[in-house]
Amino acid sequence: MDSEKQIQPEELTPIEKEIIEQYIMKVAPENYADILEKDTRTEVALALSPIRKNILCWYPIPKNATILEMDANLGEVTGLLCEKGKKVIAIEENISKANAIRKRYENKDNIEIKTENAEASEEKFDYVVIYQPEKIKLVKNLVKPNGTILLATNNRFGIAYFAGASFQGKLYHTILDAEGPLYGKKEIEKLLQEQGLKQYQFYYPLPNYKMPNVIFSEQYMPNENTTKMMYNIMYEKGSVVVFDELKALKQLTKNGLFDFFANSYLVEIKMPENNQTNPIHFISFNNNRKEEYQLATILEENKIKKQMISPKAQKHMKSIELNTKNLKKLGFHMIDEIVNDEVISQYIEGDTFDKKIVTLLLQGNIEEAYGWIEKWYDHLKQRLLKNKRSGFNENIQATPEELEGLTILKNGYIDLVFENTFYQNDEFLFFDQEWYADGIPIEFLLYRAIQNMYAYNLEIENKYPKQKVLEKFGLTTYTELFQRIEQYIQKDIIDDKMIEVNKQSLARLHDINYTSILLNQIQDFEENDKKQNQYIYDLETDNKNKQKYIESLEEDNRNKQKYIEELEEQIQEKKEKRKFF
Repeated sequence: MDSEKQIQPEELTPIEKEIIEQYIMKVAPENYADILEKDTRTEVALALSPIRKNILCWYPIPKNATILEMDANLGEVTGLLCEKGKKVIAIEENISKANAIRKRYENKDNIEIKTENAEASEEKFDYVVIYQPEKIKLVKNLVKPNGTILLATNNRFGIAYFAGASFQGKLYHTILDAEGPLYGKKEIEKLLQEQGLKQYQFYYPLPNYKMPNVIFSEQYMPNENTTKMMYNIMYEKGSVVVFDELKALKQLTKNGLFDFFANSYLVEIKMPENNQTNPIHFISFNNNRKEEYQLATILEENKIKKQMISPKAQKHMKSIELNTKNLKKLGFHMIDEIVNDEVISQYIEGDTFDKKIVTLLLQGNIEEAYGWIEKWYDHLKQRLLKNKRSGFNENIQATPEELEGLTILKNGYIDLVFENTFYQNDEFLFFDQEWYADGIPIEFLLYRAIQNMYAYNLEIENKYPKQKVLEKFGLTTYTELFQRIEQYIQKDIIDDKMIEVNKQSLARLHDINYTSILLNQIQDFEENDKKQNQYIYDLETDNKNKQKYIESLEEDNRNKQKYIEELEEQIQEKKEKRKFF
């Protein structure tokens, strides 16, 4: 506790001090949701949100594992490690932060918080979690011969930093400084090679390792059309955003540069005697949902599974199981099974049905795209309309005129959308059916499928507008009603406090507009300057030409005058001669 290496409390930033004193030391972790409801600052969410656990909640750590966490900060991930392992030692050299972790997890009986550096420790651990690449050399000696180091860190060349995200209150210094607190992928690999660590794998959390929406891997990298790249961007105080990082990353991905510009890395580093293979290739989360609806979707080598992030999602998992069973009874070919509170789906090679439609629209094969949509829609009608029809959902406001011409379903399985469909061997296959709503029109299912397709594939709007597709299927008349249905469905699912956090962060995107205006004004000024300079140049050139013309006329006049003078002299000479004779 009295180590010389301790960092004094005054080195806390003002916001860290506020979070510790006003929140962590006064409020129990189970009530952090109340804090986040009222205080939507990005920094508060980063400190207290359960989403911080996403970086490792999916990672397979055995229950009997011992875990060391270095630089535990405010304990954002520490609680998850306690849930996963048998014993956790968290090291945080700042006394105030260490005390905050003690308070935060005072009900955990498998954790020890230390403030001294771990270098002198004789104990070796199954897993060591670090957040600074330079700690690799230190912790290599603290891991068992068959253990694993897990490094979660931001990439100093992350696209967010190019876009104007701040780091430690500064802009661009991660990119420009020769040496700094962050490392790029090649630099991390060099560190590993220098330490003789040859077994490692990179994972790519987006938007970053602190609030992951998705995590890609070397075995499952995105392409420019991957819908999961539509993540919630996060910018901390001091950021000055100059372009849309999502659009930029999409183009960089198209050119094979995703791994270099990814905002963060999670690196799994195995010790020489560790021969186990991690089967997980991709993970996605539902960060904007309330905790009772949050699931992780995990892609393994030969299957896809959905699992609960929180025990609060148990009821939701049962609803998915019921939806799957009922859809099978209605004649839908479902590729999902519910096993031990997990949704297990067989892995299907190839694109989902939405990609088929998108490709046709981008190629200009409009009628063929319409034909496939009609075939899919007929498939739904043949099965859903067998069920007893119902009156319209009484919880959604609608006039009789608005409902005219619509077919109301008893059970509306609203996740019957293009992206949750495969078409293989002349058959439609369905998966991921989380939601349903009583008494909604079957036409809404088609509307929602089209809406989602355009939301996840923005490039098709310019090629073939969504409005034309909606008009083709007679859906434009009902747009306002369908929007109310969607709002009704989402109101109990969406976590408003995370929406507010995202709004706080997204507000910094407004800087793009202001910057664009300034840049456009500068470009206009430069263009006007060019025009004025050209006009001046033209005038000067014209004046020079006029001056030359004047000089030419004057020269001509002088020559004429000289000629006249010469003639006059000749005349005078002749006159003189006549006088003489």
